[in-house]
Amino acid sequence: MRPNWGTGGFAPTPIRTSGSTETNVKSKEFQGWLTGTKLIEPTEGAASWFSENKARLQDIYKDYWNRFEKKSPQEKAERTLMPQDGV
Repeated sequence: MRPNWGTGGFAPTPIRTSGSTETNVKSKEFQGWLTGTKLIEPTEGAASWFSENKARLQDIYKDYWNRFEKKSPQEKAERTLMPQDGV
């Protein structure tokens, strides 16, 4: 998934393996992201931060889920990560 900031908020956009989207696993941009990515482990403070922010994050989730549910089937499909998109 890549962020799509042009929507007025954070709208994750799938990166398709089929090559059917502008950014896909065959693009140079994706290859750069892949090689420049490193796995990180949560810190000890992560759990306490989440505990302190959980209610706020759940409110944000509810708002964005509401927006998603109002989209057309095509718009939902564009934002849905499918099993075949995995790498």
